[in-house]
Amino acid sequence: MPELASGTVSARYCVNKAKAIWCAVDGEAALIHVDTSIYYGLNATGTFIWTLLAEAELSFDAILERVGAHYQIPASQITTDVRQVLDQLKAEDLILER
Repeated sequence: MPELASGTVSARYCVNKAKAIWCAVDGEAALIHVDTSIYYGLNATGTFIWTLLAEAELSFDAILERVGAHYQIPASQITTDVRQVLDQLKAEDLILER
């Protein structure tokens, strides 16, 4: 894993393509876990994050930066919300943390 200057490891996130299939419906992502057939619907912000992760493997800071820029909100105000989305997707095995 990439290391930061302080010596801590920077996690990167990406869509778990082996476990999740998805499509956009009216601007929101519809996900299906291929092993469980459970359906997940993401709101506009969740869909924006999902789309970022579908396009590239990104660090938490890169995700924060892009979400903040897209919604014109300082990263400090969205850190908890973005972390919660990532944690929920990871808990359902829909994204990978590397």
